[in-house]
Amino acid sequence: MVACLALLVLAAAGAEAARGSILPERIGDYAREGLSSVAIPAGDYDLLEEYGVRAAERSEYSNPAGRKMSVEAFRFSDSEGGHAAYLWLRPAGAVKSSLGESVSRPELLSELHTDVGGGATIASWKNYVFRFFGAAPRTEAFERVLDRLPEVDPTEPGPDLCGRGCDAASVRILLGPVSLARFAGRIPPSVAAFRSGVWGRIARFETPAGPVSRITFEYPSVEAARAITGGFRKLPGAVVRTSGRKVGVILDPANADTADDSMQDIADDTAAQATIGWDPVGVAPPLTVEGVMTIAFAGFVIGAGIAVLRRLVSGRKGIPDHTISLHLGKG
Repeated sequence: MVACLALLVLAAAGAEAARGSILPERIGDYAREGLSSVAIPAGDYDLLEEYGVRAAERSEYSNPAGRKMSVEAFRFSDSEGGHAAYLWLRPAGAVKSSLGESVSRPELLSELHTDVGGGATIASWKNYVFRFFGAAPRTEAFERVLDRLPEVDPTEPGPDLCGRGCDAASVRILLGPVSLARFAGRIPPSVAAFRSGVWGRIARFETPAGPVSRITFEYPSVEAARAITGGFRKLPGAVVRTSGRKVGVILDPANADTADDSMQDIADDTAAQATIGWDPVGVAPPLTVEGVMTIAFAGFVIGAGIAVLRRLVSGRKGIPDHTISLHLGKG
C-alpha cells in the first residue's frame, strides 16, 4: 500500500508537471506519444522527497525513423537537491555523455552534467534531472527543452570537490535523516544535527592502506561546527577533523595517517579557497599559492643581490667568480 501511494503521489505530480509543460510535445524530430507515471519505490521516493522533488513526469516519444525514446523529468525545489538526485540516479559505471558537448551557450558547459551507462542517459541542469531510455536527443534539441522549463532555480549547486584518491562515482549528498540513513547509517541524525543550512557529503577514497569513506558536514557557522564536533568524536572508531565551518569524519580507518591523508582537501567556505589544515595544534597548513609566490620572489631578490655584490667585488679586487648555492630550509 505504501509503495502504491508513492506511485500515486508521483503520478499526481507528473500530471501537474504536464500542465506546467516540463516535457514538450516535440524534442527535435521526436514527437510525444503519451504520458505515464514515474515508477519509484516507496523507499526511494522518501529520498527524492528529502531532496526536494516537486514534480515528475514520464513521456514516450518516437521519430519518423521509428526510434523510440522514453524520458523521465524531475523538478526539484532547488539546484542542490537536483544535483543530489543526479548523483544518486547516475548509472553505475557511467561515462560522460556527448549530450553535454557542443552546446551553443558557453555557460552550459559548466552548468550541464550528463552521463550515459546501463542503457540510460542522465542529465542534470539547475533544479532539473532528466533520464533518457532507448535513445537520447541531439544537444541542440535538448537545449531548447532547457530554455522552456518552468520554475528554474537560477543558482548553481556546490562544486563536487573530490580531492586526491577520491572515487567521483561514490559521491552522495546528505540533506537530512533519510539520506544520512541511506548512505552513512552509522551516524545518528542527532549527532549530525540536520537543520536549516546544514549540508553533508560522503565519498570513498582509495588509500595505500585500503579504501575509506569520508563524511563531510558543513554548518552555518564556525561556532556551530565546533559545537557539534564533540558528538562526532564520541562515535566508536571515529577520526574527526574540523576546518572552519566543515567537519570531516572517517569511521574505522586503517590508521591515523590514512585518515589525515584523506582529509587534506577539506576546504573552508568556498571552492576557490586554498586547501587549509584543521584544528589540532602543531599541524602546519599546506603551502598556499601565495606562499609559494612569496618565497619565489624572496629567492629572486636575494639571488639578484648576491649577483650584484659578486660583480662589484670581482671588479674591484679581481677575485674570480665562484658558484654560490642558496638553500632555503625550514626556520
